[in-house]
Amino acid sequence: MRATAVLAALLLATSAMAQSAEDRATARLLTQQADQKLGEKDYRSAIDLFSRAYALVNAPTIKLALGRARVAVGQLVEAQSDFFDASRSTPVAGEPASWGAARDTARAEANTLTVRIPTVEITTDGPANTVVFVDAEQLNPALIGVPRAVNPGAHVLRADAAGFVRAVQNVTLSEGEHQRVTLHLAPAVVAASPVPVAPPPAPVPAPAPLPTSAVPVLVEPAPVTESTPPSAAESSGESGSALKTAGYVGAAVFGAAWVTTGIWSIVDVKNIESQCHGNDCPAVLESQATTAKALGTVATVCLPLALVSLGVGLFAPGSNKPSTSTASLSVGARSVELRGAF
Repeated sequence: MRATAVLAALLLATSAMAQSAEDRATARLLTQQADQKLGEKDYRSAIDLFSRAYALVNAPTIKLALGRARVAVGQLVEAQSDFFDASRSTPVAGEPASWGAARDTARAEANTLTVRIPTVEITTDGPANTVVFVDAEQLNPALIGVPRAVNPGAHVLRADAAGFVRAVQNVTLSEGEHQRVTLHLAPAVVAASPVPVAPPPAPVPAPAPLPTSAVPVLVEPAPVTESTPPSAAESSGESGSALKTAGYVGAAVFGAAWVTTGIWSIVDVKNIESQCHGNDCPAVLESQATTAKALGTVATVCLPLALVSLGVGLFAPGSNKPSTSTASLSVGARSVELRGAF
């Protein structure tokens, strides 16, 4: 019935409207298709067809039908706008009476939707340049903090401001409901700039190997170690101990030399005496006599040196703790070996 009324209005408006015959014919065809979609409850297709028909013929009857199709899908805000557009359309001379009736009906249905449309009041604690969005639509700053009409259902509220973390909140409103929502913006934490790290130095190429004959001999220096300097008393004690040790070692060495050279000298002298008769000695014994004389001289020198060294070891100042030095003397036929640890 509604589609029939729309078609009748289009037919009667032929003389009153400036549209071409082709546009009016197309508008009638589109309204027929839209009425069929309404019967099939395909409201979104009906909305599309009514919108196209109204773009060709601005009849309040088409706008009224379009608003009713929007109500069926929950687009209450858009439907009320369509109703108001239809009710406020300017009457045209010679227009059908159904257009005037459509204006009155649209006005009444627009007022009915006022109590059904939900509203949301959005506030934010962000700076003055905060931008608020309802779904994908940017909200006019004049609407921040006052009720804003929205369609029933789920919505996404968002607030953005430079230097702050984005605030997002989901809300769901039913018909006639009013909600107050505050979007809290927290200051963004600025990450510290990483400290630039210098690239590693380029590897130094190894020098070409030198010929074998020209390779220098490298002597590795002895490691330098730090030590605590000894006190004066410790230095004096260590010096005295070293002197006593040196005295004992000297006494052992010179004493051993005195005994050894003395024995060799005596043995050589006895051997020469056994082979000589008075002053008549074989020529082969001359070198042995020279050696015996030299050994006697060495023995004569070593004896006082051994005694002096022994005196140093006995009477030099220093620690009296037992010495850990050890020594051993080996005497061979013509050799003397002294081993020790001091």
